[in-house]
Amino acid sequence: AASLQNNMTYYFNVVARNNEQIRNSTSNCYSSNGVHFDNIPPSNGSISYPGGNLTVTNLVLSLNKGMDNLSNLSRAEIYQAKTPINNLTGACGTFVPVLLTTIDLDDQEHIVSTEDGYCYRFQYKVYDRAGNYIIYSSSNQGINDPKVDSTLPSGVTVTDDGTMTTSRQLHAEWNYASDPESGIA
Repeated sequence: AASLQNNMTYYFNVVARNNEQIRNSTSNCYSSNGVHFDNIPPSNGSISYPGGNLTVTNLVLSLNKGMDNLSNLSRAEIYQAKTPINNLTGACGTFVPVLLTTIDLDDQEHIVSTEDGYCYRFQYKVYDRAGNYIIYSSSNQGINDPKVDSTLPSGVTVTDDGTMTTSRQLHAEWNYASDPESGIA
């Protein structure tokens, strides 16, 4: 069998014959409309979004669908991976992307609701009409992932000797602040 070449259209005919290779003259012959071959995924797209410590619970994803010169683009999906922020270390856990939504190819932005106490990563998956796809990831992924914490840490209460003391030593006691979403630095 010959290898198919990209950007070529292939046609086929189908006719019924018996074991003696005799064809009924009234048998219908099927001819295809042509099958266009494309095994090259889309290209030149991107996704970007803010990274680092964020205090907002809506994140704007900037999207560029890219292009596909052979079979054109057909659809796009956004995948989200989130993992809790370790409140002792501030580190992110293991990310597992799941489909968040299918979006219109002409969308250049998408707003995502986020939750306090989580790290996020997003991917933009773009398909062409032949079924090929490419997954775009942010250039800061793994380096500066968004960490969402819009809540303030708890307050600190300090008890000391007051404004006057007769002691030659100062005394103070305090409780530790806490932040269940991202910890205390």
